[in-house]
Amino acid sequence: MSGWQRFWDSDVAWSWRHSPVAVLATIVLVVLVVGSFGASVIAPHNPFDLATLNLLDALKPPVWEPDGDPTYFLGTDSQGRDLLSAIMYGMQVSLMIGLASVFLSVFLGVALGLLAGYLGGRTDAYIMRVADVQLSFPAILIALLIDGVARAVVPNELHEVIAFPVLVFAISLAGWPQYARTVRGSTMVEKNREYVQAARVIGISSPVIMFRHVLPNVLGPVLVLATVHLATAIITEATLSFLGVGVPPTSPSLGTLIRIGNDFLFSGEWWITIFPGMALVLLVLSVNLLGDWMRDALNPRLN
Repeated sequence: MSGWQRFWDSDVAWSWRHSPVAVLATIVLVVLVVGSFGASVIAPHNPFDLATLNLLDALKPPVWEPDGDPTYFLGTDSQGRDLLSAIMYGMQVSLMIGLASVFLSVFLGVALGLLAGYLGGRTDAYIMRVADVQLSFPAILIALLIDGVARAVVPNELHEVIAFPVLVFAISLAGWPQYARTVRGSTMVEKNREYVQAARVIGISSPVIMFRHVLPNVLGPVLVLATVHLATAIITEATLSFLGVGVPPTSPSLGTLIRIGNDFLFSGEWWITIFPGMALVLLVLSVNLLGDWMRDALNPRLN
């Protein structure tokens, strides 16, 4: 039996097939991911190629409106950029920042949680107190603080260059305590198991025990947490971009598109902000629904 067949016959795959919400969320998420990362091929226009922009096409309504242009299905913004193409490219930026932030948060949180749970003592106390202090501040406030410090230290001409890595670092630094606390609790249980005691008896070092034996057994909750955290990271990025401290306008995310469209919302050009907002809602909702299903499917008490 092939690996794919074994997976398809597993309990998790059975749970997914019998959950209409999970199936629908997966389909929506796949369509959005393919549309965003394939934007250079699928998108009808390149909204950031200045040579193709025409200000005479600015503020065109969607195609079903009386003055709509079939060339621009969802209309255009104030610079004449095709809104559908801009949403596809913007979603790509949002997903890249969200995925990179979650990856860095998982790396930091899992490593520190393993150390805290396995070593205990002062190491555990120091790491958990830092996590407790950080959890007392809202994630958006931590991200704003880090972004503000970076902008104050780095020269103005380099702001656009460092915007992406600073944003990823700011969001990830705000999220690692959740992983650390989760992994710490699981590690404190696993380190007293027989297989860990046997590894100690035969002389295997603590780092090898932690990362080769304990780590694979504590990653289940981390996977669920990372899925839910991805939606939070995307929302945080959109909030920062909406406030004007996110990615530069030359490579806008969904939050930047919503901020730009907000300036025209009350003048009648509602589509410039409504459609990017709908795309953001669909993206976050599909990720959250998949995270909720995964939490239930991987919970042994519910199986």
